[in-house]
Amino acid sequence: MEDDINNKIYGLVESILGKLIECGEVIDKLSTSSKNLVPATESSKFIQDFESWRKDFDQRSGPNADFDEGEIVNKMIDRLESQRIELVVSIQQEDFLRDKLLELINHNSEMILSVKEYLENKSNLIKEDYFTINERLKVYLNRIKLNLVNLEFNNYEMNKNMKKIQQLIRDIEMRDIKDIDFLIKWFNGNCTGSNSEF
Repeated sequence: MEDDINNKIYGLVESILGKLIECGEVIDKLSTSSKNLVPATESSKFIQDFESWRKDFDQRSGPNADFDEGEIVNKMIDRLESQRIELVVSIQQEDFLRDKLLELINHNSEMILSVKEYLENKSNLIKEDYFTINERLKVYLNRIKLNLVNLEFNNYEMNKNMKKIQQLIRDIEMRDIKDIDFLIKWFNGNCTGSNSEF
């Protein structure tokens, strides 16, 4: 019977040890999870704030007063809520800035594509411009050549007619011709191509 009691006590101790080990593992997991929930800098700040609030409570109420952890927890919740609101506002600002940056990136990418397209087609555009300018220049040169030919022809005709007029003036001076009709006939004959003598 003593063996039976010892066995039961031994089984109970083993069971309690197993449960304690499981509880220790659960506590370690919860501790790790709670540390991951709040950054290390924030958790140390909360602990300092908690201690500060507790000292403040002790000074106000005296060391023998009942410590109201609910009040401290509510203060911590309020603080967390204000930090949450600050984070939400910060996230909204970041979203706004991100959207504006994306708009700028899209606008700039369109500009870059336009510049890239222009640069890719620049040689073709230059060739087209060169061809157009070259064709216009040919047309202008042909017109100038035609005008020069016409000028040369007109100059030649003018010189020929000037010589005829000079000849007429000499003939008039030599013959002392006063008959206007004769001069008109001579002029018409010599300037229009017929070689009639007077």
